[in-house]
Amino acid sequence: MKFVELDLNSNSSPCNKKKEDLEKRNEELSMKYNENNNLLKTVVTQFSEFLGVMRNGNASVQLIDAAQSTLAMATQQVDASDNDASRGDGSRSETTNVVSKS
Repeated sequence: MKFVELDLNSNSSPCNKKKEDLEKRNEELSMKYNENNNLLKTVVTQFSEFLGVMRNGNASVQLIDAAQSTLAMATQQVDASDNDASRGDGSRSETTNVVSKS
C-alpha cells in the first residue's frame, strides 16, 4: 500500500493565491470607500453652509467661485476613482442618479 501526503496548507495552492488577491483587493476597495466617504462628507458640509449663506442673500462672488471650485475638485477625484475601479477586476456596479423634487 502506498500513501501520498498532501500539504493542504501550502501557500502555493491556487485557492490560497486567489484568497490573497481578494484580500488585497478588498483592502484597496475599503481604502477607496473611506476616501470617497470623507470626500462626500466634506462636500455635503460645505454646500450645506453655502446654501445657508445663499438663502440669507449674503453670498459673494468669491463664495460662489469657491463652491464651484470645490465641486470641480470633487468631480475630478470621483472620475479618478471611477477610472481606478474600471482597471480593477473588471466588475463595476452601476449607480443611478436620483433627483429629488421638493
